[in-house]
Amino acid sequence: MVKAFISLVMIFSLCSCAWMRPGFEAPTIQVTRFSVMESRGLAPRFAITLNIINHNRQSLEIDGLSYALEIEGIPLLTGVKSNLSPIEGFSEQEVTLLVTADLLNSLDLISQLTRQPRDQFTYTLRAKLNVGWLTPGMTIQKQGEISLRTLTR
Repeated sequence: MVKAFISLVMIFSLCSCAWMRPGFEAPTIQVTRFSVMESRGLAPRFAITLNIINHNRQSLEIDGLSYALEIEGIPLLTGVKSNLSPIEGFSEQEVTLLVTADLLNSLDLISQLTRQPRDQFTYTLRAKLNVGWLTPGMTIQKQGEISLRTLTR
């Protein structure tokens, strides 16, 4: 019984080491395109293209991607995408997400902007990549400012 328990602990220890990726670097996610789509109903729809860069030697198998975009702390866009192609080592892949904005939060943002008009807005993009059921998901967060002038050029 004790031998079986020790064997089981050793097997789990070895497996847990196999799950870790020494020297693994989290992928980079860049927003490369943002376009307005024809909406269905009142809520605006967008196509957001992300460029995912794999900095590692091994292929990156992504089971799924969940994402959220906030502007001025207000959650506007959320969604998920599955069936992504593997990203080979030292390569990149574009992924297009079709999203619908949260109507009530969009109205809240518009209301906030009419009370305090400005050109610069803060944004936060969070993306969670699920890279297998044995590996915990990786969350990548990007924050910055965006100007209306750059969007209208």
